Amino acid sequence: FDEAKAWRDSGDEYREKLETYEKDLTEYKKKFDEYAKKKEEADAKAKEPGAKAPEKKEEPPKRPERPKEPNPSAARNLLLEALDGTLAVRVEAHDPKDIRALLRLRTEHGIDLVILGGYWADQIATELADADVPVVLTALPDHHAQRFPDRSLVARWRALRAAGVTV
Repeated sequence: FDEAKAWRDSGDEYREKLETYEKDLTEYKKKFDEYAKKKEEADAKAKEPGAKAPEKKEEPPKRPERPKEPNPSAARNLLLEALDGTLAVRVEAHDPKDIRALLRLRTEHGIDLVILGGYWADQIATELADADVPVVLTALPDHHAQRFPDRSLVARWRALRAAGVTV
């Protein structure tokens, strides 16, 4: 998200540089016209009989370089849509630590967030409810269901709903 923001800023910077480039190009054309006129006069004087060669050869003005446009990226465009709030970010996360990291990301960038999976999301249900982050629950795999019989889909759904989380 930070990189996408920086890229967006570079687009603004590019537009500013492009405006400066247009002004510099206009100035360059004037300077080049002056240079061409002086060059023609110098060449005409050099062709006169008994004329001395000029001591210093005048260099033409340097043409300004067009700024390079930032490269577009489909993945970056999706991140920018998420930052603009037109696209929700869906992330599969199960561990409370990972979900909290996503909640911080949501706070930092103001993105719409949806948690997918959320095996342990019920343990931080109040944080999810406070952040207004919905959870799409999935059933526990068989090896988890055997180890944690009290963590059924219905039990986790009830805990999240009781805290006010959209499930």
